[in-house]
Amino acid sequence: MNHDDRRTAGFKQRTRLSDAREELLAAATPHDRTVRRPLAEADGR
Repeated sequence: MNHDDRRTAGFKQRTRLSDAREELLAAATPHDRTVRRPLAEADGR
């Protein structure tokens, strides 16, 4: 595989924020303490 970082850098597949949140929540293992962190779109994407 030949990789040109200038052309291949970054995300190749875009995901809606709501879909990403659901996927993260489904994959996370619950524990006794809860810390809420806001999710936001990345700048310039």
